[in-house]
Parts: sequence; C-alpha cells; structure tokens
Amino acid sequence: MPPTARRSTNSLFKIFEDPDYAPETSQLHDRPLAPEPFTPEKGRGNEVDGAPLSKFGAQFRAVFARYNRVPEDDVPLGLLRYAEALNASTDVNLQGLAHPVPKYTEYGELWTVSLLVNTPMLMAWLINGRALRRLASKLKGEVTVITTTSDHANFSLPTMSVHDKNQVMDLLDTQRELVMDTYSHNKEFLDPLARQGVLNPPQVVFTELVDSGGRTSWTAEAMEGARRTFGSQLLMNELMGRGDAASLATRHWFDGDGLRDLTPEDLRQLEKDLLFSSTDAAGYFPGRDARDWLDNAAHNDRAAVTWQLLRTMRVELVIAVRPNERTKQRYPHAVSAVVQEFIRSQHVPNKTKRQWDLADVAGQAAITIIDRFDQEDRIDTASRAVWLGQVETSWDASYRDTASSSNRLVETVRLIAALTVQHGVTTATGYDGLRYVNETLGENALPKGPKERARIAASQAVIVLNQANSPWENALAAMLEATFRDPMFWKGREHSGGNWTTMLGTPLDELAVQASAELATMTRDGGDPFGPAQRALAALGAVALATNPKLLVNSDALSRTGRGGGGRRADVSAADPPRLLAEMLRSQRGLDQLHDAIYALIAVREPFIPVDRESGEELTDIWLRDTWLTDGDTDGDDEDARSAYMRMLREIVKKQQESWDEASRLRDATDETILDPDLPPDQQTDGAEVLFETIGVPDDLADEARTLLRQLEEFFVEGRAFGRTAARYGRNR
Repeated sequence: MPPTARRSTNSLFKIFEDPDYAPETSQLHDRPLAPEPFTPEKGRGNEVDGAPLSKFGAQFRAVFARYNRVPEDDVPLGLLRYAEALNASTDVNLQGLAHPVPKYTEYGELWTVSLLVNTPMLMAWLINGRALRRLASKLKGEVTVITTTSDHANFSLPTMSVHDKNQVMDLLDTQRELVMDTYSHNKEFLDPLARQGVLNPPQVVFTELVDSGGRTSWTAEAMEGARRTFGSQLLMNELMGRGDAASLATRHWFDGDGLRDLTPEDLRQLEKDLLFSSTDAAGYFPGRDARDWLDNAAHNDRAAVTWQLLRTMRVELVIAVRPNERTKQRYPHAVSAVVQEFIRSQHVPNKTKRQWDLADVAGQAAITIIDRFDQEDRIDTASRAVWLGQVETSWDASYRDTASSSNRLVETVRLIAALTVQHGVTTATGYDGLRYVNETLGENALPKGPKERARIAASQAVIVLNQANSPWENALAAMLEATFRDPMFWKGREHSGGNWTTMLGTPLDELAVQASAELATMTRDGGDPFGPAQRALAALGAVALATNPKLLVNSDALSRTGRGGGGRRADVSAADPPRLLAEMLRSQRGLDQLHDAIYALIAVREPFIPVDRESGEELTDIWLRDTWLTDGDTDGDDEDARSAYMRMLREIVKKQQESWDEASRLRDATDETILDPDLPPDQQTDGAEVLFETIGVPDDLADEARTLLRQLEEFFVEGRAFGRTAARYGRNR
C-alpha cells in the first residue's frame, strides 16, 4: 500500500504541546520493548509447512482444541500461524492461555483468552455495525458489502465469504476512512490514546475468510473495538512519518491471486517488519541495554514511549463460541448470532452506556432484516443491492413492476413498506414480515411497534435516497418516520380494498385513475376508507414532496412540522404529514397534486418543482399546509345540511389527530426540546430528561381526559353502527 503522508505531530498530539501530559516511562514496566521473534520449539517435529510450532503456538493449539472439542491434529495450521503472528510476549501470553474466561450474552457464551498482541496484526470486523450503514453508499456499488457471516463447519467460530482479497482490502480501507473521519481530529479520543495506549482490551475473534475460488485465510478481527484498532494504527502511522502499520495484517495476500495463510517465512520476516526500520519508528526501540534506554532515551523522547504503548495491545481473543439451545433452534448460523449479539450488547441502547448513535442501531437493524428477507427469497438480489445502498438508481428510471428497473422513489417506498407495513413482505413460512422486524427490534433492545419500525425504515431510506450526512438527513428521516408510523399506511392488511403495497408497480397514470375511482366511491358512500391506490399515491407523493432536490435546496420540501417547529416561523399547522395527506386524498385536487409531485420527480431527467394546476402555486411544504390544514373558506355558506354534517365530523377527527400529534411530541419531549422545539438532534444532550417519563401526567388531568375519551368513543361506536345501516340501505345518498 502507498505510504501514508505524515502530518505535523505537533498539531496532532497533546503530548508535544503539554509537557505535563507526556506519557511516563514507568508505563512501559514489564512491557516488551522489541518484537517477539518467531522461535520454533526445539525437539518438536516439523509441520507440513516446513517448521515446528513455537512454544506459544503449541500451547495455543492445545487450548483451542480443548475448547472446540476437537483433536489437536484437526486444528488448522493457518490459524496457529496467525496466532503466532499476534504473539507479542510468549511469557505473558502463556499465562493468558492458562486461564480462558467466558463472556456471556443472552444468546450464548464466548470463551476468550487474554493476550498481548502486535497491534498492526489486528483487523477490524469486516461487518462493523456502525460503519455498515454508510459503507455501501460510500462504495457506490464498486465493491460488494459483506453483511452476514456463517458458522465454520468444524469449529465454533465464524466464517466470511468474500469475492477476493481486493474486496477485503477495499472494505477495510473504506471502513477505516469512515471511522477515522470521525476520530482523526478528535483530540478527546486521540490524546488519551497517545498518552496511555489502549486501556480497555478490545474483543477480537478468529475468523476464516473464504474467497470465490475456495481459498482461505485466517484473520483476527476486532469485533468490538474498531475505533481503538484504527486509532492506534493511525497514531503509529503519524509517529512513523511514512508507511502503513495496518498493512502488516494483510501484506501476505499481495503475492498471489487469492487468499492464503501465513507461513514460517512470513513470521520470520514479520519480526523485521515490526521494527519499521525505514521509518522514524526505527529510533523508538532500545539497543542492547534496555535499562539505559528507559532511563535516558525514552525519558527524553515522548514519541518513543507513545510508540511502545501503541505497538502492542492487550485483547480478549475469542477462541470458541457456544450458542445456547434456544439460539441453535432460532438461527441457522447460531455461532454468528452469538457474535452479533455480543457486538450489540456493547453498543445498543439499554445494553451499554457507550452506545452507538440511534441511527446507527436502527440502520444495523434494517440491514439485518433486509438480509433475512433476501435469504428467504422474499426480495430479489436487485432490491437488496439498492436497499443497502450498493447500487444507486436514478429518479427517472423506468417506472415498472421490476425492482431492478424501478426508480429511486419506488425503491425507497418499497423498502419502507417492507419494514413497516402489514404483509408488506410475506415470509416463506407465511408469516407477516413485521414479525421478523419486531424480532430484530427486540434483539437490538428497541421497543416494538409502528414508531420504531418506521424509525429503522427511515434510517435506511436516507441511504437509498443518498442523503446520509447531508444537511437534510435528520429532517428527512423525521418526516419519513412520522409518516409511515401512521395507521393510514402501516395497517396495510386491515384496510378495505387490499394492501396498498401491491400497487407500487402500477404505472403512474393508471395509479392516479384508480385513486380517483376510489375517491368517487368514498364520496358517494359517505365514508372515509381510503383505497389501496389512494394510499399508494399518498406514500409515493409524500416521499416525492420530501425528497425533490429542487424543493430541498429551497427548504420547501415536505417536513414533519412545516419547517416551522410548531408554527414558530410560519403560521401553518405543525401536524404530522399523514394529516395533510388525508386531507389531500379527500379531494380530486389533492390527488392531482400528489400525481404531479411524483411526475415532477421521476418523469424527466432533471426534477422540477411541481405546481398546483388551479393556482399555479408551487407545492411547497408551507403552501400545502396552508391550503389543506386551515379552515380557509369552508364556512358552510354554500353547504347543504348533510355536507355540513360530514364536514363537522371530519373537524372533530382532525382535532383528535392534532391532539394525538401533540401527545406524541410530548411523549418524547425533553427539558431541552420543550423550550426549543427547533433544537437540532445533534445539539440535544443525551442525558436530557424525557419529561413524560420523569413527570408523567397528573391524576386529575389523566382522569378528566380519559372520561372525555370514553364518551367520545361511545359517540363514534354508536355513530358507526348507524353509518353502516345507512350505507346498507342507501339512506345517505
């Protein structure tokens, strides 16, 4: 790999700016100060690669065989050679091998040994959950993202299927770039690392890679601790001045076409490579008199102490995974399920204090569900690639019932429907796909329900829409979540006329005609059951109004609250989008606006701003809310009694929806957002109190509200009975 350009260490490390912050040589007490040489044990016979195992390698084989319940002769030589490459201190690591320790999860246990390893020999977990959400979209289909592992046929460890070594390298490089984009300028993270090294041992698991040609290679992947691994290697690169510390873990792959395991020749060369003799790091190692070096050279050279703190790292190496019986019954690859659950236990809400961002947790959950649908052939390979962000579709691609040719708008709504709508996907066993969604929510310690399903759908939809890390990401995700958690969409099977998700492949003009026919039926019968074509048109139109690039750049795209945060900046309703959409679906003018919003996005090479056919006004968020969510001219002057009666009933329901929208906001409001509804998510404090949980609702208010709700429910239950009778005998016509 090309040398890494060196930046000024004075601008990177606090240890060079503040003498009081410099690491102490006492921190190097009992640490090895030079690479551990590969020393085949005398008197031991040669292995098939031409050299005996080292003392550490032989002991590692015995322990590994015991905990994997296999004969020692069955332990792969490639795995043992990689263990020897990791070995940074035989004496220390023999002690670790003597005391394996279990790590428990609700899915099973992982047996680990504490080892001191060479930092450059560690790789990050290739399907790192936090990076995975952004990885596919960053690679733009040039490299296939790995999202799942399988269980090794002979050992209690995971395996990964890869195309070739280049795929692995590209994924590692991109993941490193994503992670270090966050931390490379984060002094609060890097400075303590430079001063103390890695204090909390990462969890590392032996994983076998298998390429498309059947060639294999064992690796040691940091399944929990990617930022510490990448951070240490980044700082080593800075101290070296040139070179790439991380390349040592993969350099042996470059001399052939496929993957291969380490050989004794690699291990002998590794001792020299770990000295980095052609870099500034050559001066960070002691000569023959280590005590003199500690007393003098290291004392006067802070970089040397930092180098020694970084070049080795204590890890908890997983040598065997034992799923419990329940996990074995639930998952075809139970070992991999335990590994994934352990990663979740370190990062997801309610399982740890050092959690990932909620969007990352939601995105990881979405990817898990997408892969499960793909494995059961519930979705096709083309849809999976688009939904993971590996393939970017255009707005104006063909609008047909073929996922590979559908445009970005259709694929986005397909994805959201699969994750949120009743029977949006039906599994091979006939179960509603929402069952799988709820199971995954539970695995990630997230509540089960429409709100959380919509949240994970929105987190992945922004990837498909290519809006991750854009200025509009948070607003767009909030709008999608608020829209598709509404019963108007998610109760797909309970709606009359059929599930709206089946209409997503219908050509736009045909869909609009069917929606108009449903409106005519609804108006004639005096009811309010939107048909499947109406709901499909609303779903597509809402996403079109929220994502049209021309509307976004002008801050006119459909949002959750009308861009006004509750009407603060504009005198419009701050209701969730489903209220607006419901009003539009009750009018031919509204259906036309939804049709035109979709057309403006997908019918031409460059999207344009849709306008109202009657007034010529642009269909902006605020104009639509002002048109549909205010009383306007509906004062009843030209109404007959029946029309006025229906309007007044709708106004009651509208007020209920407004109350529910406000209650939903208050349920999540914190002591910060209640005073400043416009406070961006990235400026909100994680520890801010959720007032609904800390204060609740006073008894007197709750009792009064519940009494009114019961009375209102009686009104509608009784009225519904009369309404059905009227519809049956045509008395409302």
